[in-house]
Amino acid sequence: MYKNKTLLLGVAIIIIALLSSCQQKPQNQNQGSQPTIMEEKIPDLSREKVRLGDIIEKNELTIIDFWASWCGPCRHEMPAMIELYNDNKDKGLGIVGVSLDKEYADWKNAIDELGLPWPQLSELRGWEETLALKMHVKAIPHTLLLDHQGNILAEGLHAEELRQIIAKKLVKNNP
Repeated sequence: MYKNKTLLLGVAIIIIALLSSCQQKPQNQNQGSQPTIMEEKIPDLSREKVRLGDIIEKNELTIIDFWASWCGPCRHEMPAMIELYNDNKDKGLGIVGVSLDKEYADWKNAIDELGLPWPQLSELRGWEETLALKMHVKAIPHTLLLDHQGNILAEGLHAEELRQIIAKKLVKNNP
């Protein structure tokens, strides 16, 4: 009987420890030296590290588009994203692509084939891409819509849904 209680108590302690370690930290809480989304530095096509905040701060709204060259749905979505960008870039919309590719040539060729006009970033680490892990990206295509301070306004929307939200937000900011 004593062994069963000890075993149950041990299992309970392990479960409590696991549950408490799985709790998410609030987004606005910056722990130690871990950079915020604005401070993330990610290599661009020339392999120079770019501070994500430098791109976001230039725009009223910025879409971070997580994608990859090998992702059929991502590639299918790109013509609508290009149209959305072209229609709104002069009104304060920016887009930055974050690729989950592992091979530079595949990534670069896809950008060229698709004619993507906005900045493209990638560590070429696939699903281990730092920003994708930090933002809990589980599937692509995946988008984040941010204001110029880096606050997330919407997540996981596709081009037409983004178009509707962006039209409302940019009209508010540009009467």
